[in-house]
Amino acid sequence: MSEAERRTRYVLGRILIESSRILSPQFGAQGISLSGAQVELLRNITAYLRRDTTFVDEYHGGYYLRATTSDFDDIQATVADLEDKLMAVENTLWGYNDRLVYPESEVCDNASYFTVSIGPVPSDEVWSIENALVRHDHGSNRNCAFAIYADAISTYITPVLVVPTISWYGGPTTLTLGPGDSMLAVFWGLDVGKTAQFTTTGYKMKVPG
Repeated sequence: MSEAERRTRYVLGRILIESSRILSPQFGAQGISLSGAQVELLRNITAYLRRDTTFVDEYHGGYYLRATTSDFDDIQATVADLEDKLMAVENTLWGYNDRLVYPESEVCDNASYFTVSIGPVPSDEVWSIENALVRHDHGSNRNCAFAIYADAISTYITPVLVVPTISWYGGPTTLTLGPGDSMLAVFWGLDVGKTAQFTTTGYKMKVPG
């Protein structure tokens, strides 16, 4: 396309985007959570981004030069990628929202097995568990194992640990808990009336609504 063909008169109210800012972005990649209404707005705006009159290469008195054919083709590839992302959610965006420090202490009421639970996770959160420790005051070693309770099913996630009395025992146990999930510490052979403690640390994530 010649320079003469690229000349375009200014139109009152028309928003122009400098092609150089699209071809050489000023910002790094960003994760943004959008509402349904905002997605609808952007889907319609992409139609405006399909017009070559939207993108300016040079400003002049009384007219501007639209982007070259090559540059406009590259810009349209970016617009097409944007349209794809607006048509389907590739992944739920979330990140650190708050620290998670969850200590729990219970008095044993069943000598066969006794469970101390962390959770359940609220409906609008996901928890990343990074550390889990247990302790008891039975007076001698007792067995314990960690489990996850999800969809009304308990699933063990560690082998049985031999936990000494009084001392905190366990260590890093990386685990992701979704809404409604709980993490369990299951003790065996703990005398009724003895205290079992279970504490976890990690962080919370907010799930976009």
